[in-house]
Amino acid sequence: MVAETGETIPMLLHTAKALQKARKLQQQAMLMWALEGRTSRPSPEQTHYRFEEQLADPKNRDWRVLYRGSVLDD
Repeated sequence: MVAETGETIPMLLHTAKALQKARKLQQQAMLMWALEGRTSRPSPEQTHYRFEEQLADPKNRDWRVLYRGSVLDD
């Protein structure tokens, strides 16, 4: 029984360190993803302007613009 404990503790320590490293890398990746999305998203003013521009275009046959935000989006 003592031999098993002697082998188990280093293995658990190694696993715990690997999990800590993985968690740190995951947090870093999520932070980078959030920062990237924050800079690449258009502002609400830009989105509203494009929406109005699409509605005003008589040759625009994309009817999805009329139903934006409705239950049809689901």
